[in-house]
Amino acid sequence: MLETIGQKLPNGTYQKDFYRQGFVYKNFGNFQNQSGVCYVPELSETEYTYQDFLEMSGGNAEVAKDIFETVDWQHPETYLQEIT
Repeated sequence: MLETIGQKLPNGTYQKDFYRQGFVYKNFGNFQNQSGVCYVPELSETEYTYQDFLEMSGGNAEVAKDIFETVDWQHPETYLQEIT
């Protein structure tokens, strides 16, 4: 079974749990299945799906996976700015 960090609450918000450097919601199963919200960063309620990661990686599934697996508190766009 794939790991989920945090949980989606009945009221639609996310309980974030500690992951590496910060508190996030991170659902590896949703990313792998390409369905639903797979990531919510520490300091916002912005919801990211597999499609969001794929789009920001220029359609490259391997890069999308790397970005998803690497982010651990920040917005994915911030991480991309750091590495480019």
